[in-house]
Amino acid sequence: MGSVMHFQRTLNLLSRGSAPGYLAVFIGGFGDVVAGCLSRVEKRFPGFLPGVAHATAYYHWDGGGCGVFLDRCGKIAAELEELRRKPGMRLDASQHYLGELTGAAAPFRYEGCVRRGILHTKYHAAPWAAVELGLWLAKLAFGSEMHMAGAEPVPELVEGMSLGYDCIVPVPASGRARGYNVPQLMAVPLARALGIPLYPKALGRTRAKRHQAGLPFEQRLANVAGAFRVTDTELVEGRKVLLVDDVITTGATAAACTQALLAAGAESVFAIALATVEFEMFPARDQPLQENEPEF
Repeated sequence: MGSVMHFQRTLNLLSRGSAPGYLAVFIGGFGDVVAGCLSRVEKRFPGFLPGVAHATAYYHWDGGGCGVFLDRCGKIAAELEELRRKPGMRLDASQHYLGELTGAAAPFRYEGCVRRGILHTKYHAAPWAAVELGLWLAKLAFGSEMHMAGAEPVPELVEGMSLGYDCIVPVPASGRARGYNVPQLMAVPLARALGIPLYPKALGRTRAKRHQAGLPFEQRLANVAGAFRVTDTELVEGRKVLLVDDVITTGATAAACTQALLAAGAESVFAIALATVEFEMFPARDQPLQENEPEF
């Protein structure tokens, strides 16, 4: 449904909010069906339709617009490859604060088109893009391949991958009036790929927190200290939890969530995010960190 929502927003901008919804559904839905069919042809006959894979797979990475320009999508694909964290995705405890986490990982550096894609998802009413980012996370972190179910990309179940985790818990929304929680939507494909339950409301906030962007590490820790609680201990008690977020910067938020989960009886917590901010060395406690401000 990505093109439906994207087309609806375009129509609303052009008509100052008066565009009929049925028109967006019809045209956007038709576009999704065509994209799905072309993807199947490209998968069955590689190279038969040059650029189709780029147009359907990289659409959301550059603000939701590169699907129209195949050459631009090729550049996005190359940039994504450059932003991959290699050889491993595990976060180094010398560069991030992991607290009581058993570990954390992220496949991308939070730069370039990765950063633009995440910010677009957050600040431009693109919940469909959050699900697509989750598909990428399922593929890169756990090896889940995608297939088309009609016009929708669906992750394939990865056999045996659920052995390390019992459930998935997303970091709760920051409390802003966004209407959706990006980590929760990203976690939907992960749960399907791993074959384990997703508990979207297992973690809640005890209070609204100040936005983390621009805060030094010491203030980040204070900002999230005691900010999370487990809403139902039965969901996590004795379980190995996979904690999902969109970006891990210093690790302060993931560590605070982990503290709440362990206090509620969770056996262990491992954090996974689409991207992380890399530091040559852990930032000074009073160093401001400008990594997540909107730039659109």
